[in-house]
Amino acid sequence: MIYLFTALYPEAKPLIRVFSLKRVQDGLPFDVYENADTSIRLVISGTGMCAAAAATAAAFGRYRAANEDHLINIGTCAGEVGTDEMSGTAYLCHKLTDRNTGHTYYPDMLFHHAFAEAQLITEPVVWRGPEDSEALRQKAESAVVLHDMEGAAIYQAGSYWLGPHQMSFIKVISDHGTDQRITPQTLEQAVENGLDAIKDYVSNIGQIIAQNRRDKEWETECSRQTERLCEELHCSQTMRLAVIQCVRYWTLAGIDHNSLLEQMRADGELPCRDRREGKKRFDELKKRLL
Repeated sequence: MIYLFTALYPEAKPLIRVFSLKRVQDGLPFDVYENADTSIRLVISGTGMCAAAAATAAAFGRYRAANEDHLINIGTCAGEVGTDEMSGTAYLCHKLTDRNTGHTYYPDMLFHHAFAEAQLITEPVVWRGPEDSEALRQKAESAVVLHDMEGAAIYQAGSYWLGPHQMSFIKVISDHGTDQRITPQTLEQAVENGLDAIKDYVSNIGQIIAQNRRDKEWETECSRQTERLCEELHCSQTMRLAVIQCVRYWTLAGIDHNSLLEQMRADGELPCRDRREGKKRFDELKKRLL
């Protein structure tokens, strides 16, 4: 499952449309939308670090995050001086800083993406300009520094369930910390501007999760087949390793070994009486398949 977290509905609206999400009633005090067919679930947390952390904890406490799940925080932010020409540009954040504590967090950048990268500082209140964060800005490791009110809190809460390789933070510049009026339409349009890159990134992660799930199912099935065959052949440890290697090869090569094994069982050739007979049957099996 891919979990999308936004702070406000205008930020979520383009995502709800493009991923065909439907609202669900799961008893959470946050709006939740999902598409079971594509395994995407979206949570609208509300603004601020407390709300963001609470929504993240509530969602993962309710749905029980799995090893293959991925969290993506998508939302608008303020860009510092020098990013004026970049309004509406989506950035993938490689470093998050909690303004309250000064603690920094580094999501793993493992997936292919088309975003520019940036550093994100999560503020306890609305950021009003460089003078609000001069000390942190001097430590900036990126040419582009962004400010939001949720990112670092979502990372900290999410880290109780997920690793750094399972969390991504995409931010789109909507303002520059000035007193300009930000409307719901401004936020929606900012996310809309970065929607193509966001869709490609989410889809790519979805494909990787699906492939990992298929690989895991394949590994489980191979292990089941191997264990049964090893018992039937009375394998030694050395012979067991050879059986594992052969079953993997037959499966990857598309060789239908299961039909032959079932035929041998029907003919009484399996299971074997002892290890000596098992070695003989295994040699016959390899010759007939290879």
